[in-house]
Amino acid sequence: MKKNIILSMMVLAAGSLLAADASPKDDVTGAATALANAANYTWQTTVDMGANSPFQPGPTDGKTEKDGYTRVTMSFGDNTSEFVRKGTNAAVKTPDNGWQTVAEASQGGGGGGGFNPGMMVVRQAQNLKTPAVEAADLAGLTGDLKKDGDKVTGDMTADGAKSQLSFGGRGRRGGGGGNPPEITN
Repeated sequence: MKKNIILSMMVLAAGSLLAADASPKDDVTGAATALANAANYTWQTTVDMGANSPFQPGPTDGKTEKDGYTRVTMSFGDNTSEFVRKGTNAAVKTPDNGWQTVAEASQGGGGGGGFNPGMMVVRQAQNLKTPAVEAADLAGLTGDLKKDGDKVTGDMTADGAKSQLSFGGRGRRGGGGGNPPEITN
């Protein structure tokens, strides 16, 4: 009996020593994994564009179920848009058109073939990474992370930064087939 208690105490002590050696990057990836394994969770994202910016988006609220539906609500001024996605299927809701399939919202342009605001919501629905996936991805694009209280910060590696400035191998502003922008300093 004493052997089992002593062995258990040694295992606990070794586990706490290993936990003490965990890096902030390990903490972030561990938290992202735990979040991804949760049955469901909610989040809110806010973006601060600065006091002088004419573009001031409202908060984005999301709810997701493991292997299930993800629902996101975004506001900008008095307008609210939403989408619901499961896997690669999605439906979007805009102030002008209500609920539509991705195919319906992608058709035509807004008013006379111009800008189609529904396409913005479609793109967000198609490209969304839930916070668990986003945190793990971003941690993988960084060098060392540093913890300061509740904040974890770090710099992206050069390759990590390059990957964020291109879409599918094309330059951010580019159309067909161009190379990603050259990144220096």
